[in-house]
Amino acid sequence: MEFEPVVVDVVDGTGDPALVESVTRFLTDAGLTLGTVRTAEVATSAIEHLDGQEEQVRQLAEPLGAVPLLRAATGEHLTVVLGSADAASLVEAMATLVGEACDGAPAEETD
Repeated sequence: MEFEPVVVDVVDGTGDPALVESVTRFLTDAGLTLGTVRTAEVATSAIEHLDGQEEQVRQLAEPLGAVPLLRAATGEHLTVVLGSADAASLVEAMATLVGEACDGAPAEETD
């Protein structure tokens, strides 16, 4: 059985290229395929899922504390919307989750 790659689009309402870079890196490091990245005037962050993806997306959103951000998608792909008013908390949760995953790696020995 062959699986289709999960494509994730990013909508940037923050105007902060460093923030967008952090999010796209997190998504690709998680094994997702980056689709389009575009800017738009949006105040509220969201994670938009396609029909039939809600449960899988919920499992990804729970460790981020982002379940309240889930909503039905308006585009062709799973979409992470970075709102100007509240994107920082979503990005911080992603960074924490990535940091926890890295904490399980063996520590480097120093002399």
